[in-house]
Amino acid sequence: MEIAITVVLAIVFLIFLTSTFKKISKKPKAAPVAVKETPKKVFKAKEIEKRAEEEVKPLVWGRDPFVLVETGAVERGAPIALGGIIWDRKQPKAMINDEVYKIGDKIGNIEIIDIRKNSIIIKEDDKTREISLY
Repeated sequence: MEIAITVVLAIVFLIFLTSTFKKISKKPKAAPVAVKETPKKVFKAKEIEKRAEEEVKPLVWGRDPFVLVETGAVERGAPIALGGIIWDRKQPKAMINDEVYKIGDKIGNIEIIDIRKNSIIIKEDDKTREISLY
């Protein structure tokens, strides 16, 4: 009895598969499409070169981030704005007047002597002073 049921189910399954594949294989045929030929334009070498120059414009990027730029001199007595400190034991850096400096760098006549976790020590005309972040 079990074998008979299995055989009947297998036959039903095969009929289902064959009917499905017949539906898939019957695709509507596309109507032939008339193709228009466009007139071909022959370019001379000078025309191609002229068009290439018009299409390709030079890119202007601005400042190269990998080139060091000399900062302007700070006037004597001008305020120095300490914006932040990038702390690293080996190479600490300080952001002063929106520029990044390390120990030994000069801002005009001001030299950065030391950078600490919360302050910097600068030297100006043989006078040292400490500028704190807070």
